[in-house]
Amino acid sequence: MTTALARSSGFVQRTSKLTGAGFVQAWVFACMDTPMPTWEDVSQRAATVGVTITAQHNGTPPAPATSEPPFTR
Repeated sequence: MTTALARSSGFVQRTSKLTGAGFVQAWVFACMDTPMPTWEDVSQRAATVGVTITAQHNGTPPAPATSEPPFTR
């Protein structure tokens, strides 16, 4: 469900080893350790859900700076 929503919302625009569900899991796990996780935190937590990604430092936060759930539909 989260993967389909991630694709339909435009979050995931191409085939990738990182699914919407994988990102949400990595983001939640990173937030459990650090309230405002860095890309490095998220990439480290992605490994715990079986996805190897590298932290991309492009000046943007790794996730919305909000306490709202990532998907609220």
